[in-house]
Amino acid sequence: MLIGLCQVPYPQGASAQPFPTVASYRALRALGVDGLRLQFDLSIAAPFSDSWDTSLFRAWITPSFEAGSDINVNFCIGRLLRHMTAEFIKQAAFKLAKEFGHMVKSWSFRNEPGADAQAYEGDDGPTAERDYMRDVYMPMCLAFVRGIRRAIPDAWIGGCDADSVDVQRRFVNAVDHPPFHADPWLREELIHPYGDVGGGHYARLRGEPDDPGFLDVRTSRPMGISEIDHQQLPSAKQREHDTVLRERLTSASNTEAAIRGALARLRPTPEETMVLVDLLRRVGHEFRDCTRFMVNMPDHFFEPGTIPGTGLTCCSFYLAEQVVSDGGRAFAKAIAEINGPVDPPKKALPVRKRAVRK
Repeated sequence: MLIGLCQVPYPQGASAQPFPTVASYRALRALGVDGLRLQFDLSIAAPFSDSWDTSLFRAWITPSFEAGSDINVNFCIGRLLRHMTAEFIKQAAFKLAKEFGHMVKSWSFRNEPGADAQAYEGDDGPTAERDYMRDVYMPMCLAFVRGIRRAIPDAWIGGCDADSVDVQRRFVNAVDHPPFHADPWLREELIHPYGDVGGGHYARLRGEPDDPGFLDVRTSRPMGISEIDHQQLPSAKQREHDTVLRERLTSASNTEAAIRGALARLRPTPEETMVLVDLLRRVGHEFRDCTRFMVNMPDHFFEPGTIPGTGLTCCSFYLAEQVVSDGGRAFAKAIAEINGPVDPPKKALPVRKRAVRK
């Protein structure tokens, strides 16, 4: 099973955190975390019909590639702009694959389309008149597939990174039937089972007869978890509520305080990290042919550290020295139980000495 990290590139200056480096990814690989799911945002690379700038994406993908990571690119469209027709998406996918295809092991299109489907269809779901997957998602997805496969005919393409069994089932059904059925291109089903980590209204791996889970409706294709984290756990949601309220009351105009609040809100507790470690072990025992398990934040593996010159803290994954956390060691142990020892052995990582109270 490929264990990996999810990353969304942010422009320089948009966050106090530095960009990750080759050392960042080597530190991950020393734990057995060999994969990266990296989002590419078309609305950043091509905000106008005659623009194409992949410098931000290159700055993020290159260190991971040089560290030997197994890279999945999730092709997203943060803002669906008027010029982003199916033909434009196809040409963009082709250019992206020609530029970065030698670095990429697998591809997928967009992320969690369920929210867009609900907004498009309303509470009643798909009808003969309005069906998001049929009308919007699949025409764009097929354009993406054609662009990628024009550059890389045997490209490994997965989908649709859903957090809903209904949306995943509709996607697979569309892939397997006209008018969207082409040469078999869907190689892997990609899912987000947030129901297994506290998300009460999200789908689980296993469900009930009247509320099936992803594994209950899977096809014969390989299936993997392309994103999972702690943020649907009740403790994390309460922390988010409390932090947002505190920011509104005390520091709405204080940028540094807002950044501190955002980082504190997102950072998992050790107990929340262990929920993910336990889920990984469960997946390893009950879902043995799972292709991947991609964790959404490096904070589950590394201690926080101070960003030079700011006084702010962030995950040490982004800093010059990566310091493994207890959660990171727990993950490494669980990964070794599933995949065997890290091979070849990587250089040992520093462990922060804890103060001893006398």
